[in-house]
Amino acid sequence: MFCKTCGDRVPDGAKFCGNCGATAEVPVDQPTEEVTAVSQPSPEPPPPVLSQPPAPAQPPVEAPFVAAPAPVPPPPAFAPPGPTARPSGYSPYGPAGQGAYRPGGGPPGKSRLGLWIGIAAAVVIVVAAVLLVWLLVLDDGGGTTPTTGVVSTTSTTKPGSSTTVAPSTTTSTTSTTIGGAPGDSPGEWVEMDNSELPTGAYAVAVSDQALLIDVQVDVNTYELYAYMLGSGSLIQLPIEANDFFGEDIDGLMAVWSEGTYDESTGQYTDSHIYAYPLPDGPKAEVTAATGAVFYPQVAEPWITWVESTPLEENPDEYSLLRISGVMVDSKGVPVGEPAELVSQATAFVLGDSSWNYGLTNTHLVWENATTVGTFDPGIYSMELATLQPLIVGSESWRPSLAEDTIVYTESGLMAASVDGGQVRTIDALGDFGTAAPTFAAYYRTPDSEQATGYEVVARGYTGAYEQVLGVLTDAPPWLSAPISASANHVAFIVDGGVHLFEWQGR
Repeated sequence: MFCKTCGDRVPDGAKFCGNCGATAEVPVDQPTEEVTAVSQPSPEPPPPVLSQPPAPAQPPVEAPFVAAPAPVPPPPAFAPPGPTARPSGYSPYGPAGQGAYRPGGGPPGKSRLGLWIGIAAAVVIVVAAVLLVWLLVLDDGGGTTPTTGVVSTTSTTKPGSSTTVAPSTTTSTTSTTIGGAPGDSPGEWVEMDNSELPTGAYAVAVSDQALLIDVQVDVNTYELYAYMLGSGSLIQLPIEANDFFGEDIDGLMAVWSEGTYDESTGQYTDSHIYAYPLPDGPKAEVTAATGAVFYPQVAEPWITWVESTPLEENPDEYSLLRISGVMVDSKGVPVGEPAELVSQATAFVLGDSSWNYGLTNTHLVWENATTVGTFDPGIYSMELATLQPLIVGSESWRPSLAEDTIVYTESGLMAASVDGGQVRTIDALGDFGTAAPTFAAYYRTPDSEQATGYEVVARGYTGAYEQVLGVLTDAPPWLSAPISASANHVAFIVDGGVHLFEWQGR
């Protein structure tokens, strides 16, 4: 027989177990075959209770989520001599104009004040990204955000009402709760209700009055919507060509580029830049080109756009970009002839790179990938009144502009004034920043082995106030949509869902 305490064999008739000393009691009615049954399961396999079929308790979809939160490697974003990373879906840069990759071709996509034009290795990166599970988990849970993964943290406790704010209350919230400088004073970023926003979002551009949402309807179909923050109404904007891209907004003035995309050549024809004063229009043509015009930006009264050709001296490695602009009236109608503002800027054709430029109503900033004419590599600033360029940094990349502040990447995320002065570090681990008047919104590299994603951060320029708005758990920032920011709002996309935050001051 066997000891009921330790399972060791006990000689028949013994009163105590020789191994553990427990009393050996054998029930009178215990059958002999039960002793055999107890001795059959050997100690080395799993316990007998696990012998039942395990399949129903282990859904196969759970495995990727358990494996996904591996330590995230640091991004290649800080490696000179040029921009080395780009947000997801950014397609090869070329004469057709580029931007966020769409399966059907064409480039849409720029976030407010931070234009990212992607370069050729995107196809390889996007294929690799398919192997990743792309999650962004917001604190307290966003309405469309998966609940599996790493939950974000914030510097303040978000009120329970922050995810249930009715769209109709947005205007009063914005106008009555702003205390000090947004993002840089006592207060907090509160997530707004996103239940009325369309899913399948591809890119966003936000102002304090409206949110533009580029929505992927199917593989080759995209639609552009404006969500009015004051009324909560959703408006579909009139797109006439078979594709559009590069939407931007300033106040209530929306702009975008649209044209006819030829899948056989990978080129755009009949490209136009349009302006549309929200909410009712009408749609106004800003410019047209025989080739292609892309990536409009608006900072009233200015609207700018980009054209590109291969760089004559080295067409296999670089594109030559020209930035043009025109002043418009309150209806988006040009009040003069377009002017070429920057005749020589360069971007990489190949490699994991990006090209950025930014606009305010007084200044323009852009980056230059290689020496061309009198321009060395680096970031440049130019006052629109004088058209005199000024180099801000020769080892600086990814500029974004708001009022008189340039946010860029050098040794971490940096900020400087438009004249190149007042240089300061925002975050040594930050990158892919979008400038707002009093804060920057950006991605931050994890600083510990326990971290499993990149943080989405809003941080004031003084560095005294910051809030983590979310965490990217499975893909790096250069494979994501750009963050968009205005004076009092931050918007970003994860898994087709828009997450919109509003500043509430104290």
